[in-house]
Amino acid sequence: FTTVWDTPEDAKQFHEAYAKSLQARFGDDSSKTRGSTTTAERGKNSFVTVQRKGKRVAIVDGADPKLGKKLAKSLLKAKAG
Repeated sequence: FTTVWDTPEDAKQFHEAYAKSLQARFGDDSSKTRGSTTTAERGKNSFVTVQRKGKRVAIVDGADPKLGKKLAKSLLKAKAG
């Protein structure tokens, strides 16, 4: 799913809060953030990917990391409806 915020700073705050929630849910070692993308392992070959661009944040839950990043990137490009 994708969220759209009023400002890029609001999106950044949401991304950071969601990343912290992943650490709480799956353990500190499961979550890694690089730039505007966070990936957390939630089980064998199952990950949560959170990716931010501007005022938008995309979250993909349950895909492997490569697919999750690809899906998140597509969600961020899609027009909000």
